[in-house]
Amino acid sequence: LKLEEQLYKHLIEATKLYLTVKSVLKKIMRREEADPLKILESWRKLAEETLAMLSSNSFKAHIVTIPEWLSIVQTERLVKELTAFKVNIGKLIVNQVALDDQARKAMHQKYLSMLKEKLGFLEIIAIPVQRYELRGLNNLLKFSMCLADVIPF
Repeated sequence: LKLEEQLYKHLIEATKLYLTVKSVLKKIMRREEADPLKILESWRKLAEETLAMLSSNSFKAHIVTIPEWLSIVQTERLVKELTAFKVNIGKLIVNQVALDDQARKAMHQKYLSMLKEKLGFLEIIAIPVQRYELRGLNNLLKFSMCLADVIPF
């Protein structure tokens, strides 16, 4: 969301530059154009509406991560940012959790425990590594059933 906020700021600056150039061209070509202040105001309103929608009670963000160190760190940062913008967080979905390979399973359990310790206030769902490629409607529907099956950890 900070990135989105920065994008809006840069868009405003870019718009000001664009409108300055357009103004000069307009004087040269003597054409009427849209009011620059109205354009900026409409963008500000769009940004406010977007943030209001994201923080409304009818919206929930579901976060998907994998059980690896960098992903865990990024997930923690994302949760902090979403919370700062008052975005309701639904589920934290941990995808591609190893169940068969003992070494990988132990590593993944360590990271699942870290998530539970740091973000245990969220509903956490672990999804095992699938034995099929997630392509096609049938496989996507099959995979969607995993979202209802919580793996205890």
